[in-house]
Amino acid sequence: MDYISGRNERSKKDIPLNKIIFITANDDDVYIKTLEGYFKILEKLYYFEESTKLGFLRVSKSFVVNITKIRELSPLFNSKIKLRMIDGELIYVNRTYVRNFKEFIKKGVV
Repeated sequence: MDYISGRNERSKKDIPLNKIIFITANDDDVYIKTLEGYFKILEKLYYFEESTKLGFLRVSKSFVVNITKIRELSPLFNSKIKLRMIDGELIYVNRTYVRNFKEFIKKGVV
């Protein structure tokens, strides 16, 4: 699948996967963030978590990021990693997910 259907308050549209910056969950709702804004989707986070070939990586309980949309990363003293995405949004890689994230860095994926 190259597209995912999402909707915001104005419209419903098919969004190319390569335009997604990150995916976030809030209670039972899941949203994707693009440079155009947030779009609600029906898929769950684990759908994207399994999509590392597409460039998505789980970094916390509530976030999956598109690793090609990371502008910079900074290690923190509390064993977390701070990510600045291309839209300026800050997302933190929680300790549980740091090892997997570092493996991606070593492979040259990020």
